[in-house]
Amino acid sequence: MKKFLLFRTDRLGDFLISAVLLNSIKRNNPNSYIEVVASKNNYSYIKSFQNIDNVRLLKNNIFDKIRFFFIYFLSKFDAVIIHDSKRRSMFVSFPIICKHKIIFNKNVYPNHINFIESTLNRLKYNFINEDLNILKSRNSIYSKKKYCVLHFDEKWFKEQYIKEYSSIEPSENELKSFLSNLSKKINCDLIITTGIKKPFLLDKISSSLNENIKIKSKINFLELEKIIYSAALLISCHGFVSHVASSSNIKQIDIIDKKSENDYKKVTKHFRNYTSIYRKKFSVLSIDILNCL
Repeated sequence: MKKFLLFRTDRLGDFLISAVLLNSIKRNNPNSYIEVVASKNNYSYIKSFQNIDNVRLLKNNIFDKIRFFFIYFLSKFDAVIIHDSKRRSMFVSFPIICKHKIIFNKNVYPNHINFIESTLNRLKYNFINEDLNILKSRNSIYSKKKYCVLHFDEKWFKEQYIKEYSSIEPSENELKSFLSNLSKKINCDLIITTGIKKPFLLDKISSSLNENIKIKSKINFLELEKIIYSAALLISCHGFVSHVASSSNIKQIDIIDKKSENDYKKVTKHFRNYTSIYRKKFSVLSIDILNCL
């Protein structure tokens, strides 16, 4: 039995990139053993994947790093894959005996799918497009439904996100007008999902929304995954939900910042049914979104 250890001590969306690689490994070698080292941000979510045999939580402190160093001291794996490029992952993996130690380097690989294909080639495995369907086995009972999703999280608010990015925060009237126009154009139900915290702006306008517009807040990542997976369309600022949409091959409009466009391209090269538009003031952005439909 071949054993693989993957380091992904960052975020949920980042793990879903690696999930393509793990999906391919399991397809090529169904009897393989896969272990993932996770962060507190993605640990619980990664544990929900049945094709992963074990998940370990690595906290970002010196005591945990030393503990993990000895956990893996002289352990043996066929391949150690450090997809997060973190120094802590390199430190912990140092004493592991393995045939292949593969580290993602953004200066070497033009994008993440290139890294995945290169890694599979080193392992003498092949890649097929079916490997992109990372969530199919988890959501096979859910069929596509005629509704669209607007993921309205903290990334829409300048003070809650990266302040150097262009502001897209709407006013109360701008948001109401946009939702009304969006609802008419898609001609189906619209579900507004949020991050951990429901934006106060949604509370202010909720009573004035059309009956076919529903707000779902305070839902966990598994519930959010299921909602996105079965939708006909996703509109969002790039994140975890973007990877879910791509895995289900649904149409998505991804709002990104122009200054970081090249970084986004490294992550979205393998995305399907994908359109990106730049962040800009909401009065203009809202028109751009409607024009993409």
